[in-house]
Amino acid sequence: MVALIFVDSNVWIFLNMENYPEHPMSREKINYLRTEGIATNLVVVSEVFHKLSLLLDRSRALVRLTKMLDSADVSYIPTEAHTARKAVRLSAMTRLRINDAIIAEQALAIGAGVLTDNVKDFRKVRGLKVIPLR
Repeated sequence: MVALIFVDSNVWIFLNMENYPEHPMSREKINYLRTEGIATNLVVVSEVFHKLSLLLDRSRALVRLTKMLDSADVSYIPTEAHTARKAVRLSAMTRLRINDAIIAEQALAIGAGVLTDNVKDFRKVRGLKVIPLR
């Protein structure tokens, strides 16, 4: 079985912003992960669409998010209620933002790691495999 890797919102945003210094490393890591398996969820989709809508415009954000969601390399993982409850507890105990807690708990639930540029916060989660972008 191929282990999935959640790609955090910041990495997807860097991938879509060619003028950002993090763009090349984001492109390289995501291209590599295509052979492993990429996971996403509603939190990531929501955050990326919101930020790209501000940085680009809504129509280009829609095109780029649709491409991501339609990719055969990306698995959309729905968030179960028990995972959401665990995430709320994790957020309360660690002061991790709720969106990051949802991503972390969902990654733990399916045995996935998280590729992120937000290493500091995700490292608060015991047992989570954190893959730094840099």
